[in-house]
Amino acid sequence: MILKRFNTLISFSLLSLFAYLYAFLSREFAEIHIQLPVLSFPIFIGEILLAVCLGLLTYSFIVEKYKLNKWHLLIFCYLGWILLRAFQGYSAYGPLAFRNAALFYYPLFAVIGYYCYDSRLFKPKVIVTMLIGLVVAMKFCHIFAYHRYALFVLYLILVFKLKNPWVKIIFLGLLIVLYPFKHFFLTARSHLVSFAVVLGYLYVVGFYGVFQISKKIKVIWSGLLIVGLLLGYMCYPDKQAVHSLFMFKSLSAMYQEKLTRVKEQEQYFEFQPISTRLYNKDNTGLTSEGLDTSLDMILYEIKQNADVSQVSSPQASVDMMDLDTLIQQKYEFFREQLINISKRQLFKVKLNQISIEEATEATIEDADLVAKQIMTEVDEFFTLELSRKNDFTEEGRLTDDQLEYKKIFLKSIAFRMERMKYLGLNADFMTLDKRETEVETGNIIFRAFVWRDMINDMKESRSIWGINWGRPQRSKSLEILNWAGHEWKRDGWIAPHNSWLHMVYRGGIIAGLFILSALTVFIFMVRRIIMARSIKGLFLSSMIVYMVVVSLFLVILELPHNAIPFWSLFGITLAYSLNLKRSDENSYSS
Repeated sequence: MILKRFNTLISFSLLSLFAYLYAFLSREFAEIHIQLPVLSFPIFIGEILLAVCLGLLTYSFIVEKYKLNKWHLLIFCYLGWILLRAFQGYSAYGPLAFRNAALFYYPLFAVIGYYCYDSRLFKPKVIVTMLIGLVVAMKFCHIFAYHRYALFVLYLILVFKLKNPWVKIIFLGLLIVLYPFKHFFLTARSHLVSFAVVLGYLYVVGFYGVFQISKKIKVIWSGLLIVGLLLGYMCYPDKQAVHSLFMFKSLSAMYQEKLTRVKEQEQYFEFQPISTRLYNKDNTGLTSEGLDTSLDMILYEIKQNADVSQVSSPQASVDMMDLDTLIQQKYEFFREQLINISKRQLFKVKLNQISIEEATEATIEDADLVAKQIMTEVDEFFTLELSRKNDFTEEGRLTDDQLEYKKIFLKSIAFRMERMKYLGLNADFMTLDKRETEVETGNIIFRAFVWRDMINDMKESRSIWGINWGRPQRSKSLEILNWAGHEWKRDGWIAPHNSWLHMVYRGGIIAGLFILSALTVFIFMVRRIIMARSIKGLFLSSMIVYMVVVSLFLVILELPHNAIPFWSLFGITLAYSLNLKRSDENSYSS
């Protein structure tokens, strides 16, 4: 028994520590890995955590002589299925199979979370230590969007577990002062949708299940909820993004227009061979390597740009060798300036001199000035090259063809430079108030085409077991439209932006049964929470709802910094709900 409690303490502490680091460091921590000489792929720190925790759990089972039941047998069969599919994919395609296998072995953290939960761990000193850690992180770190709601709820749960009222007041005051509440409104639409669903869940399950309140109070709270949603809408800076969610006619028209173009070409379309990568280092951040990738892609697309080739007059010719050299030099300069600018602004953020939003605006403004300078210099070089060839009209002006060529070429450079700038900005480091409606609707259509192609792949494969885990996922529609080229040209595959559909795509009928089972377990948890009238259970389950919804639109359960905290929470919440008893009217402390 002592050994079991010790292993439980170690596992729970590791899960808590990793969730903490994932929330505040995200990919920077998740991409820590080791590379063994005998393996052709890295072993990431999340996989090391899984091995350690499973090892501790197995050791406890052996020493404590646990009696295995049908559920344990089912878990062993599930683990065997994962290993079989992973090595099958690896032998056929390579290590990408193990990346896709993560989608199915990360749920094992739910088992670990279930067995390592022990309410006796939450002693006052432990709770205070956890709260101090969260306070320090809120003061000095940036909370990534995927974890903002969960950390807010966990903080409140920990505070209300404290017995001393003065300590409660102190930590609540620190939450009010330090927590970035405005970030609830400075986020992507998928998070807004998830937050709205969570509010609906809390309202329905809370007021009609957990709380025992009169109809009059329910009406008052309903009014407050509506007012809160309206205030949230008014505070949200990018109202065009919200509007795009309800532009059904425009979305349908845009989808049909693009679909017509795709159908005209897809019967003749063939995928071009592209080398695949297991993962790419965080090239959404302002890193030298990330911007190198963007630079290479921009130069490649300029050379391949179809619009420029439309103007074919000999008089419009420029020495492309010299122009390529100039562009390469200017982009190198632009890249260096971007890195330097962003480092200065991020340093100010760390010193709390400016907010992350102010740093974003300053970075973009400074980058735009550098871009204008580069455009002027390239423009002058272009004109100079033409003048050297004496390719002018009699009046000493450029010909119409030359002017058109120059216009298209410079427009192409400006567009690529703009995209390079945003590729170099971290997703959480981008402003939301200047995005165009077309971009917002385009993001929705982008997902629709990815999901359409995934469903078509499943139909064509006619396999109830799903698509081979090692096979790179490519979207015929996106490649015909040349959308998201910086992703699939870079990595050799495209992310599905729907973790649950991705599960079915790769796992077939087994994945479908798994999702159905997880949903059944969740309903069971909610039922237990309602029967016990547990407020803590209500909010714990709301965190699961939030992540389930957001994973319908983003890459969530494929990535360790999202999946490991989510599945660990799922298992812990299940264990918590099973420990609840039917409560009477005074059981709100459950």
